[in-house]
Amino acid sequence: MEATTFLHSSARPRPRRPLSGCSVIFGSVVFLILFLTLITNQSPGPSASPGGETEASPSARPRGIVEGVSAKSNPCVLDKVWFNWTNAMFYWQRSAYHFQPQMNWMNGPFYHEGWYHLFYQYNPDSAPRGNITWGRAVSSDLIHWFYLPLATIPDQWYDMNGVWTGSATLLPDGRIVMLYTGSAIESVQVQNLAYPANLSDPLLVHWFKYPGNPVIVPPTGIEFNEFRDPTTAWFGPDGLWRIAVGSRCNSTTGMSLVYQTTNFTDYELLDGVLHAVPGTGTHLLQWPVEEVESLRLVIEVGSVEPLDIGTANQLDILAEFGIESSVSNTTDEVGDCGEGAVDISSYGPFGILVIADVSLSEQTPVYFRPLISPDDSLKTYFCADETRSSEASDVLKRVDHSVIKSRIYPTKAIYGGARIFLFNNASGVNVKATLKIWEMDSAFIRPFPFEERL
Repeated sequence: MEATTFLHSSARPRPRRPLSGCSVIFGSVVFLILFLTLITNQSPGPSASPGGETEASPSARPRGIVEGVSAKSNPCVLDKVWFNWTNAMFYWQRSAYHFQPQMNWMNGPFYHEGWYHLFYQYNPDSAPRGNITWGRAVSSDLIHWFYLPLATIPDQWYDMNGVWTGSATLLPDGRIVMLYTGSAIESVQVQNLAYPANLSDPLLVHWFKYPGNPVIVPPTGIEFNEFRDPTTAWFGPDGLWRIAVGSRCNSTTGMSLVYQTTNFTDYELLDGVLHAVPGTGTHLLQWPVEEVESLRLVIEVGSVEPLDIGTANQLDILAEFGIESSVSNTTDEVGDCGEGAVDISSYGPFGILVIADVSLSEQTPVYFRPLISPDDSLKTYFCADETRSSEASDVLKRVDHSVIKSRIYPTKAIYGGARIFLFNNASGVNVKATLKIWEMDSAFIRPFPFEERL
């Protein structure tokens, strides 16, 4: 996914712990910064010149589209001075460790005849989301990937607004069935069936859609545009297959419905729900993974500490923070993530500056902001501040109040210019940081060499 950070977290109230003369560890707050898959690609494109500048004619499309990333400067607007994006900058915005299509927008695999098959939501026309189809890639080892032709496209009334998320089920007799969500007329979400045209083809290049689609429609009482993402089927002791479908009712309660089937074309909705949680139905939480300690630092009040690890192009970081000071009982009036990483309070913010250059003119803080509420409880917010992520003025930069999920486009903190720092902008406490850092290699991703098949 294009130079994007994916940090899933939630801000939740926590009981206040005693603060006198000891450390307050925020639930051993550990976050595995897979965003530093965000810190993508380790070398410029093979055809990029040292400057990488490319001149565009007044009639050219916005810079970035032909390079396979989202649009940046638009040379057609002659009354505005746009940032001089280079080919090297565009190439850096492509991911390296994780799979990514050759260009544009995308959203696990199953094993068949010696190949892992990866299907992904894909926009073949543009880098932003839209015109969702299913892209395809195969790998024999989950490291070396080959693109294949598109598996399905939105060409029927029941998926005219997009071929959305689905799942595959491998049946005992060797057949493969694929259930996917189609966005139909007026954004009604329905579940559809597809299957490979030729099971003897190890690559499963061609796929058919079941003529009787859709096989499941939204039941009564369920929001028709919140009914999607069918799971892989599981086989029960009663000889029936079951799947779960995510949904929502009353605009606030996320739930999982269960259907049973014998043939994958006819389904029966079971009574009740598999699981339901009020106030959900829009976001998925992913919990951190434990690891061992290797680097310990104390970050004093108001300081920024560089991590001497060389360039920070493509990293996986595990970090744990704790407060090691006492502070008088105060109430912080500004809640949530405040006005970004520079909005100081007694206990924060503190965290990591990623995709930063050595002068810190470009930086993306990922940080914690603990606050004492009027009811004397401690709340910790997990935030990202993208307002200083790029020196280019023609890209969107904003404070995201939960995760880094929008794209960032640095111009200096790329390749050998990328660095990483720890920071503590709290006014009253020192912070202890424990980190473990891995450097990740790049995956091999190429179009499938059909001409070389025997």
